[in-house]
Amino acid sequence: MTLRNVDGVLIPAPPENEHGCSFLQETGCALEADERPCQCLALIPDLETLLDDVIHCRLLPDFGSGTARENWRPFQELLNQTATRI
Repeated sequence: MTLRNVDGVLIPAPPENEHGCSFLQETGCALEADERPCQCLALIPDLETLLDDVIHCRLLPDFGSGTARENWRPFQELLNQTATRI
């Protein structure tokens, strides 16, 4: 996992590569459902994703970046300590 700065709030996220999420493989996500971040589980695929092999998913409002910031805000001190060790 990596730490992304989303409007001043550090949020753990899967690392990305040139194809998007580094856990995405030809057969789908390499992580088991119980290992996946909640935002990944909440993604709603778009038909274009299947047609051109680029992720065009959208998130339900309850799983957007605003909610993620509020959920991770209480852990900023710990995440900042982690970030300085990386």
